[in-house]
Amino acid sequence: MENFTQIETCTDIADYLGVSSTHLSREFKSHLSIAPKKLLLTIKLAYSIQMMKSPGLKLFEISDLAGLGNLKRLNELCHKIFSTSPSNIRKSACNPKAIHFIELQLKHYLNCSKRVE
Repeated sequence: MENFTQIETCTDIADYLGVSSTHLSREFKSHLSIAPKKLLLTIKLAYSIQMMKSPGLKLFEISDLAGLGNLKRLNELCHKIFSTSPSNIRKSACNPKAIHFIELQLKHYLNCSKRVE
């Protein structure tokens, strides 16, 4: 694995580390209080938001580059976490106050629920 964008499942991480996915999940929850899948999706979403600052990239390209697979998944995550579309997030991606608010929402998402999405 070269980077997080190529990881699709918790099993990918576990296989790379040479442990079972059950052990990986247990260790993540024990030490980080979060499921590995939720952390991975949050990292990919944060990376997507950083790329939204680049006007040369289309949203479907951003979704693919971040390892989310397709634009539908990016839309689902943005609506679930931010209650808005990726297009609206992109419009505010260069505004430092808006980015700070988005970062706070991501932190809240990480901390508010322990369930795997």
